[in-house]
Amino acid sequence: MYTYLVITVFGAIFGVYTFHKQNSDLRIITIFLVLSALFFVFQIFSTRILLWSNNMAVGNTWILIQFIVMSAFYFYLTPRAINRTIQIIFFFIYLLITFYSFADLINLKSFLSLPRYASGLVFIFYSILTYTSLLKNPQEDLLLKPLFWINTSVFVFFSGTMVIYLFIEYLYVNYPEIQLMGWLLHNVLGIARVVLIAYAIKLHMKYKLIGSS
Repeated sequence: MYTYLVITVFGAIFGVYTFHKQNSDLRIITIFLVLSALFFVFQIFSTRILLWSNNMAVGNTWILIQFIVMSAFYFYLTPRAINRTIQIIFFFIYLLITFYSFADLINLKSFLSLPRYASGLVFIFYSILTYTSLLKNPQEDLLLKPLFWINTSVFVFFSGTMVIYLFIEYLYVNYPEIQLMGWLLHNVLGIARVVLIAYAIKLHMKYKLIGSS
């Protein structure tokens, strides 16, 4: 977990350092990195200093914040009004699911909740749509597009964590000795997401390419 924290903090610092050179798309992602770093710091503070026996409520609250920020990113990328309308509908459906599952969100013993699954499914869907848009011009080099790497970070992270959330409680109950491997994989996916985002920022600094390009 500490490795994940350190990499996230460095990613946030790198984003802030280059913030003045970024466009609006990347600034939303930088805000996400900063909020991620703050979340990790508070999570460790609540466990080590406040001695909370379980800070799952903090993690579940972060799911909501993450959804809001990343939804803003994909909304900003979407030029067509009809697609933005669909995103607005998804956003309010997600908020309804969150309020419906509020007891589960604040449950200190539960890490399985409808909002986690809903956010995962929504961002997998958004990332696939973004891949489709990027592939409309196959002659362009996708590896030079920062958006490709940001979108890949979203697809990889949410696809992987969806599988983890699906099985983690079963492993916790039946195989407690190996359920920690699920959280280790979760951290690896999180580290990969930060690294890919940082690489996208670096590409933007070099080629000035982002957004719908």
